[in-house]
Amino acid sequence: MDHIVENLIGSLLDAQHDYAEESIDSLKNDRKEVYIFGAGAAGKLIKQDLDRFEIPVYRFVDNDVKKVGTRIEGVPVIGFQELVMAQKPKKIIIGTVAFHDEIVHQCLKSGIPSNELCLADFLHYNRKEITRNFFLNNINAIVNIYQHCADRESRELFIANLVYQFTRDRRHYHGHLSELEQQYYEPDIIRLNNQEVYFDCGAKDGDTALAFHRLQKGIYKKIVTFEPDQENYLLLQENLREFPRVENINAGVGEREQILAFHGNMGGHSSFGDAGELQAQIVPLDRYLEYQPTFIKMDIEGFELSALKGAQDILQQCRPKLAICVYHKPCDIVELPKYILDQQEDYRVYFRLYRNFGHDLVCYCV
Repeated sequence: MDHIVENLIGSLLDAQHDYAEESIDSLKNDRKEVYIFGAGAAGKLIKQDLDRFEIPVYRFVDNDVKKVGTRIEGVPVIGFQELVMAQKPKKIIIGTVAFHDEIVHQCLKSGIPSNELCLADFLHYNRKEITRNFFLNNINAIVNIYQHCADRESRELFIANLVYQFTRDRRHYHGHLSELEQQYYEPDIIRLNNQEVYFDCGAKDGDTALAFHRLQKGIYKKIVTFEPDQENYLLLQENLREFPRVENINAGVGEREQILAFHGNMGGHSSFGDAGELQAQIVPLDRYLEYQPTFIKMDIEGFELSALKGAQDILQQCRPKLAICVYHKPCDIVELPKYILDQQEDYRVYFRLYRNFGHDLVCYCV
Protein backbone atom coordinates (compact mmCIF):
# COMPACT_ATOMS: atom_id res chain seq x y z
CA MET A 1 0.00 0.00 0.00
CA ASP A 2 2.80 2.45 0.90
CA HIS A 3 4.40 1.85 -2.52
CA ILE A 4 1.13 2.54 -4.34
CA VAL A 5 0.49 5.79 -2.48
CA GLU A 6 4.09 6.98 -2.83
CA ASN A 7 3.88 6.43 -6.58
CA LEU A 8 0.65 8.43 -6.61
CA ILE A 9 2.27 11.28 -4.70
CA GLY A 10 5.14 11.21 -7.18
CA SER A 11 2.69 11.69 -10.03
CA LEU A 12 1.12 14.63 -8.18
CA LEU A 13 4.51 16.27 -7.85
CA ASP A 14 4.91 16.03 -11.63
CA ALA A 15 1.60 17.81 -12.27
CA GLN A 16 2.25 20.56 -14.79
CA HIS A 17 -0.97 22.44 -15.50
CA ASP A 18 -1.74 25.07 -12.88
CA TYR A 19 -5.09 26.87 -13.19
CA ALA A 20 -4.21 29.36 -10.44
CA GLU A 21 -1.03 30.58 -12.16
CA GLU A 22 -2.90 30.61 -15.47
CA SER A 23 -5.60 32.85 -13.94
CA ILE A 24 -3.06 35.16 -12.33
CA ASP A 25 -1.06 35.51 -15.56
CA SER A 26 -4.23 36.13 -17.55
CA LEU A 27 -5.46 38.82 -15.17
CA LYS A 28 -2.04 40.50 -15.25
CA ASN A 29 -1.36 40.37 -18.96
CA ASP A 30 -4.72 40.65 -20.73
CA ARG A 31 -5.19 44.31 -19.75
CA LYS A 32 -8.89 43.78 -19.12
CA GLU A 33 -10.92 45.59 -16.49
CA VAL A 34 -11.26 43.34 -13.44
CA TYR A 35 -14.60 43.15 -11.63
CA ILE A 36 -15.31 41.27 -8.39
CA PHE A 37 -18.92 40.09 -8.27
CA GLY A 38 -19.75 40.12 -4.57
CA ALA A 39 -19.11 43.14 -2.36
CA GLY A 40 -19.08 41.20 0.90
CA ALA A 41 -16.40 39.65 3.08
CA ALA A 42 -15.34 37.05 0.49
CA GLY A 43 -15.01 39.76 -2.16
CA LYS A 44 -12.75 41.76 0.16
CA LEU A 45 -10.54 38.71 0.67
CA ILE A 46 -10.25 38.29 -3.09
CA LYS A 47 -9.26 41.93 -3.48
CA GLN A 48 -6.55 41.42 -0.85
CA ASP A 49 -5.19 38.49 -2.85
CA LEU A 50 -5.31 40.51 -6.08
CA ASP A 51 -3.39 43.29 -4.32
CA ARG A 52 -0.79 40.66 -3.40
CA PHE A 53 -0.37 39.85 -7.10
CA GLU A 54 -0.44 43.57 -8.07
CA ILE A 55 -3.66 43.18 -10.07
CA PRO A 56 -5.90 46.30 -9.84
CA VAL A 57 -9.66 45.92 -9.30
CA TYR A 58 -11.82 48.20 -11.48
CA ARG A 59 -15.21 47.67 -9.83
CA PHE A 60 -17.09 45.58 -7.30
CA VAL A 61 -20.52 44.32 -8.42
CA ASP A 62 -23.39 43.41 -6.13
CA ASN A 63 -27.09 42.61 -6.36
CA ASP A 64 -27.74 44.37 -3.05
CA VAL A 65 -29.00 47.86 -3.93
CA LYS A 66 -27.84 49.11 -0.52
CA LYS A 67 -24.24 48.48 -1.51
CA VAL A 68 -24.48 50.02 -4.98
CA GLY A 69 -22.90 53.48 -5.01
CA THR A 70 -20.67 52.80 -2.03
CA ARG A 71 -16.93 52.11 -2.11
CA ILE A 72 -14.90 49.22 -0.71
CA GLU A 73 -11.24 50.03 -0.09
CA GLY A 74 -11.62 52.88 -2.57
CA VAL A 75 -13.22 50.74 -5.30
CA PRO A 76 -16.76 51.73 -6.45
CA VAL A 77 -19.62 49.21 -6.14
CA ILE A 78 -21.95 49.01 -9.14
CA GLY A 79 -25.14 47.09 -9.87
CA PHE A 80 -25.54 44.13 -12.19
CA GLN A 81 -27.08 46.04 -15.10
CA GLU A 82 -24.11 48.39 -15.26
CA LEU A 83 -21.87 45.34 -15.49
CA VAL A 84 -23.95 43.92 -18.34
CA MET A 85 -23.75 47.23 -20.22
CA ALA A 86 -19.96 47.57 -19.83
CA GLN A 87 -18.41 47.51 -23.31
CA LYS A 88 -14.69 47.22 -22.59
CA PRO A 89 -13.05 43.78 -22.37
CA LYS A 90 -13.40 42.50 -18.82
CA LYS A 91 -12.84 39.67 -16.39
CA ILE A 92 -15.44 38.98 -13.70
CA ILE A 93 -14.23 37.17 -10.60
CA ILE A 94 -16.93 35.38 -8.61
CA GLY A 95 -16.49 36.83 -5.13
CA THR A 96 -18.96 34.93 -2.99
CA VAL A 97 -19.26 31.47 -1.48
CA ALA A 98 -22.95 31.35 -0.55
CA PHE A 99 -24.25 32.57 -3.95
CA HIS A 100 -21.49 31.27 -6.22
CA ASP A 101 -23.65 29.07 -8.48
CA GLU A 102 -26.50 31.59 -8.64
CA ILE A 103 -24.16 34.37 -9.81
CA VAL A 104 -22.59 32.21 -12.49
CA HIS A 105 -26.09 31.36 -13.76
CA GLN A 106 -27.16 35.02 -13.58
CA CYS A 107 -24.20 36.14 -15.68
CA LEU A 108 -24.58 33.45 -18.33
CA LYS A 109 -28.37 33.97 -18.56
CA SER A 110 -27.79 37.70 -19.19
CA GLY A 111 -25.47 36.99 -22.11
CA ILE A 112 -22.11 37.50 -20.42
CA PRO A 113 -19.71 35.08 -22.18
CA SER A 114 -18.35 32.28 -20.02
CA ASN A 115 -14.78 33.26 -20.95
CA GLU A 116 -15.29 36.55 -19.13
CA LEU A 117 -15.96 34.71 -15.85
CA CYS A 118 -13.03 33.88 -13.63
CA LEU A 119 -13.16 31.52 -10.64
CA ALA A 120 -11.13 32.57 -7.60
CA ASP A 121 -8.88 29.50 -7.58
CA PHE A 122 -5.92 31.73 -6.72
CA LEU A 123 -7.43 32.50 -3.28
CA HIS A 124 -4.92 31.50 -0.57
CA TYR A 125 -2.61 30.38 -3.41
CA ASN A 126 0.91 29.69 -2.21
CA ARG A 127 2.71 28.99 -5.50
CA LYS A 128 3.16 25.43 -6.68
CA GLU A 129 6.84 25.22 -5.75
CA ILE A 130 6.17 26.02 -2.09
CA THR A 131 3.38 23.45 -1.92
CA ARG A 132 5.52 20.91 -3.79
CA ASN A 133 8.36 21.21 -1.28
CA PHE A 134 5.98 20.85 1.66
CA PHE A 135 4.45 17.67 0.28
CA LEU A 136 7.85 16.23 -0.61
CA ASN A 137 8.93 16.69 3.00
CA ASN A 138 5.73 15.07 4.30
CA ILE A 139 5.24 12.00 2.10
CA ASN A 140 5.26 9.68 5.12
CA ALA A 141 2.52 11.73 6.77
CA ILE A 142 0.49 11.69 3.54
CA VAL A 143 0.75 7.90 3.38
CA ASN A 144 -0.27 7.63 7.04
CA ILE A 145 -3.33 9.88 6.59
CA TYR A 146 -4.38 7.91 3.50
CA GLN A 147 -4.14 4.66 5.43
CA HIS A 148 -6.26 6.12 8.25
CA CYS A 149 -9.03 7.12 5.86
CA ALA A 150 -11.99 4.99 6.89
CA ASP A 151 -13.86 4.74 3.60
CA ARG A 152 -13.44 5.10 -0.15
CA GLU A 153 -15.06 8.54 -0.29
CA SER A 154 -12.48 9.85 2.19
CA ARG A 155 -9.53 8.36 0.31
CA GLU A 156 -10.74 9.79 -3.00
CA LEU A 157 -11.38 13.24 -1.52
CA PHE A 158 -7.99 13.27 0.18
CA ILE A 159 -6.26 12.56 -3.13
CA ALA A 160 -8.53 15.01 -4.98
CA ASN A 161 -7.53 17.80 -2.62
CA LEU A 162 -3.84 17.00 -2.96
CA VAL A 163 -4.23 17.23 -6.74
CA TYR A 164 -6.16 20.48 -6.39
CA GLN A 165 -3.35 22.08 -4.39
CA PHE A 166 -1.05 21.53 -7.38
CA THR A 167 -3.38 22.18 -10.30
CA ARG A 168 -6.22 24.27 -8.82
CA ASP A 169 -8.41 22.24 -11.14
CA ARG A 170 -11.69 21.82 -9.29
CA ARG A 171 -12.93 19.12 -11.70
CA HIS A 172 -11.22 16.57 -9.46
CA TYR A 173 -13.96 17.24 -6.88
CA HIS A 174 -16.83 16.28 -9.19
CA GLY A 175 -19.04 13.55 -7.80
CA HIS A 176 -17.91 14.13 -4.21
CA LEU A 177 -20.46 16.61 -2.87
CA SER A 178 -22.24 15.96 0.44
CA GLU A 179 -25.41 17.61 1.76
CA LEU A 180 -24.62 21.10 3.08
CA GLU A 181 -27.20 20.69 5.85
CA GLN A 182 -25.15 17.83 7.32
CA GLN A 183 -21.89 19.78 7.53
CA TYR A 184 -20.12 19.10 10.87
CA TYR A 185 -22.80 16.59 11.91
CA GLU A 186 -22.62 13.78 9.33
CA PRO A 187 -24.98 11.18 10.85
CA ASP A 188 -23.04 8.18 9.51
CA ILE A 189 -19.80 9.52 11.01
CA ILE A 190 -20.59 11.65 14.06
CA ARG A 191 -22.62 9.50 16.48
CA LEU A 192 -24.00 11.80 19.17
CA ASN A 193 -25.50 10.96 22.56
CA ASN A 194 -27.37 12.92 25.23
CA GLN A 195 -24.22 13.62 27.31
CA GLU A 196 -22.30 15.58 24.69
CA VAL A 197 -20.07 18.50 25.68
CA TYR A 198 -19.77 20.41 22.42
CA PHE A 199 -17.04 23.00 21.76
CA ASP A 200 -18.01 25.22 18.80
CA CYS A 201 -14.85 27.06 17.66
CA GLY A 202 -15.67 29.79 15.18
CA ALA A 203 -19.29 29.94 16.32
CA LYS A 204 -20.06 33.06 14.25
CA ASP A 205 -23.64 34.15 15.05
CA GLY A 206 -24.54 30.85 16.71
CA ASP A 207 -25.83 29.12 13.59
CA THR A 208 -23.86 25.90 14.08
CA ALA A 209 -24.57 25.79 17.83
CA LEU A 210 -28.28 26.16 17.02
CA ALA A 211 -28.00 23.34 14.48
CA PHE A 212 -26.43 21.13 17.16
CA HIS A 213 -29.13 22.09 19.69
CA ARG A 214 -31.90 21.22 17.24
CA LEU A 215 -30.24 18.01 16.12
CA GLN A 216 -30.04 16.92 19.76
CA LYS A 217 -33.58 18.17 20.49
CA GLY A 218 -32.04 20.17 23.34
CA ILE A 219 -30.63 17.08 25.06
CA TYR A 220 -26.91 17.45 25.80
CA LYS A 221 -24.67 18.27 28.75
CA LYS A 222 -23.15 21.58 27.61
CA ILE A 223 -22.34 23.81 24.62
CA VAL A 224 -19.31 26.11 24.78
CA THR A 225 -18.94 28.61 21.92
CA PHE A 226 -15.79 30.55 20.99
CA GLU A 227 -16.11 33.62 18.76
CA PRO A 228 -13.57 36.50 18.62
CA ASP A 229 -15.49 38.87 16.33
CA GLN A 230 -17.44 41.39 18.41
CA GLU A 231 -20.30 41.83 15.92
CA ASN A 232 -20.71 38.08 15.56
CA TYR A 233 -20.49 37.61 19.31
CA LEU A 234 -23.36 40.02 20.02
CA LEU A 235 -25.55 38.17 17.52
CA LEU A 236 -24.48 34.84 19.01
CA GLN A 237 -25.48 35.94 22.51
CA GLU A 238 -28.85 37.09 21.25
CA ASN A 239 -29.53 33.90 19.27
CA LEU A 240 -28.56 31.57 22.12
CA ARG A 241 -29.90 33.57 25.04
CA GLU A 242 -32.74 31.12 25.82
CA PHE A 243 -30.49 28.07 26.26
CA PRO A 244 -29.32 27.58 29.86
CA ARG A 245 -26.52 25.07 29.21
CA VAL A 246 -24.61 27.30 26.79
CA GLU A 247 -21.45 29.22 27.69
CA ASN A 248 -20.33 31.87 25.19
CA ILE A 249 -16.69 33.01 25.18
CA ASN A 250 -15.72 36.17 23.29
CA ALA A 251 -12.32 34.88 22.13
CA GLY A 252 -10.67 32.90 19.39
CA VAL A 253 -8.79 29.68 20.08
CA GLY A 254 -5.08 29.10 19.58
CA GLU A 255 -1.89 27.63 20.95
CA ARG A 256 -1.50 30.10 23.83
CA GLU A 257 -3.28 32.97 25.52
CA GLN A 258 -2.53 36.26 23.77
CA ILE A 259 -4.02 39.24 21.97
CA LEU A 260 -3.48 39.36 18.21
CA ALA A 261 -4.26 41.63 15.27
CA PHE A 262 -7.66 40.79 13.82
CA HIS A 263 -9.59 41.40 10.60
CA GLY A 264 -13.02 41.97 12.12
CA ASN A 265 -16.60 42.77 11.12
CA MET A 266 -16.42 40.38 8.17
CA GLY A 267 -19.06 37.86 9.22
CA GLY A 268 -17.86 34.31 8.77
CA HIS A 269 -14.64 35.52 7.15
CA SER A 270 -13.27 37.44 10.14
CA SER A 271 -9.77 36.19 10.87
CA PHE A 272 -6.51 36.76 12.72
CA GLY A 273 -3.68 38.29 10.69
CA ASP A 274 -0.75 40.67 11.08
CA ALA A 275 -2.44 43.35 8.98
CA GLY A 276 -5.67 43.27 11.00
CA GLU A 277 -6.95 46.69 12.01
CA LEU A 278 -8.51 45.40 15.25
CA GLN A 279 -7.34 43.20 18.11
CA ALA A 280 -8.94 40.10 19.61
CA GLN A 281 -8.29 37.66 22.41
CA ILE A 282 -6.92 34.12 21.92
CA VAL A 283 -7.34 31.35 24.51
CA PRO A 284 -6.10 27.74 24.41
CA LEU A 285 -8.82 25.10 24.59
CA ASP A 286 -6.80 23.24 27.19
CA ARG A 287 -7.84 25.94 29.65
CA TYR A 288 -11.26 24.24 29.53
CA LEU A 289 -9.98 20.68 29.94
CA GLU A 290 -12.11 20.25 33.07
CA TYR A 291 -15.23 20.42 30.88
CA GLN A 292 -14.14 17.13 29.26
CA PRO A 293 -15.33 17.96 25.73
CA THR A 294 -16.72 15.07 23.69
CA PHE A 295 -17.08 16.86 20.34
CA ILE A 296 -15.11 19.78 18.86
CA LYS A 297 -15.90 21.65 15.66
CA MET A 298 -13.43 24.15 14.14
CA ASP A 299 -13.99 26.55 11.25
CA ILE A 300 -11.62 29.38 12.12
CA GLU A 301 -10.23 30.75 8.87
CA GLY A 302 -6.80 29.15 8.81
CA PHE A 303 -6.08 29.21 12.55
CA GLU A 304 -6.97 25.53 13.01
CA LEU A 305 -3.42 24.20 13.50
CA SER A 306 -2.68 26.71 16.25
CA ALA A 307 -6.01 25.85 17.90
CA LEU A 308 -5.28 22.12 17.79
CA LYS A 309 -1.89 22.72 19.40
CA GLY A 310 -3.68 24.59 22.17
CA ALA A 311 -5.90 21.52 22.67
CA GLN A 312 -3.11 18.93 22.98
CA ASP A 313 -4.15 17.78 26.46
CA ILE A 314 -7.79 17.54 25.42
CA LEU A 315 -6.90 15.46 22.36
CA GLN A 316 -4.70 13.11 24.38
CA GLN A 317 -6.89 12.77 27.47
CA CYS A 318 -10.46 13.17 26.20
CA ARG A 319 -10.20 11.91 22.60
CA PRO A 320 -13.20 13.99 21.46
CA LYS A 321 -14.93 13.56 18.14
CA LEU A 322 -13.60 16.19 15.73
CA ALA A 323 -15.00 18.13 12.76
CA ILE A 324 -12.15 20.32 11.47
CA CYS A 325 -12.13 22.48 8.32
CA VAL A 326 -9.08 21.67 6.19
CA TYR A 327 -9.40 24.04 3.22
CA HIS A 328 -8.26 27.48 4.39
CA LYS A 329 -4.55 26.91 3.64
CA PRO A 330 -2.96 24.71 0.95
CA CYS A 331 -1.13 22.55 3.51
CA ASP A 332 -4.09 22.10 5.89
CA ILE A 333 -5.06 18.83 4.21
CA VAL A 334 -1.82 17.31 5.56
CA GLU A 335 -0.81 19.43 8.55
CA LEU A 336 -4.08 19.19 10.46
CA PRO A 337 -4.74 15.41 10.24
CA LYS A 338 -1.03 14.80 10.84
CA TYR A 339 -1.08 16.75 14.10
CA ILE A 340 -4.29 15.03 15.23
CA LEU A 341 -2.92 11.54 14.50
CA ASP A 342 0.29 12.42 16.34
CA GLN A 343 -1.88 12.89 19.45
CA GLN A 344 -4.24 9.94 18.90
CA GLU A 345 -2.99 7.34 16.42
CA ASP A 346 -6.21 5.30 16.62
CA TYR A 347 -8.53 7.99 15.20
CA ARG A 348 -10.49 6.94 12.11
CA VAL A 349 -10.36 9.76 9.52
CA TYR A 350 -13.13 10.83 7.16
CA PHE A 351 -13.25 13.67 4.62
CA ARG A 352 -16.45 15.23 3.29
CA LEU A 353 -16.91 18.15 0.86
CA TYR A 354 -19.84 20.60 1.04
CA ARG A 355 -19.18 23.08 -1.80
CA ASN A 356 -18.50 21.97 -5.36
CA PHE A 357 -15.56 24.37 -5.72
CA GLY A 358 -13.40 22.99 -2.91
CA HIS A 359 -14.63 25.13 -0.01
CA ASP A 360 -15.99 23.60 3.18
CA LEU A 361 -13.87 20.46 3.12
CA VAL A 362 -14.17 18.93 6.59
CA CYS A 363 -11.95 16.34 8.25
CA TYR A 364 -13.80 14.17 10.77
CA CYS A 365 -11.86 12.15 13.34
CA VAL A 366 -13.73 9.61 15.43
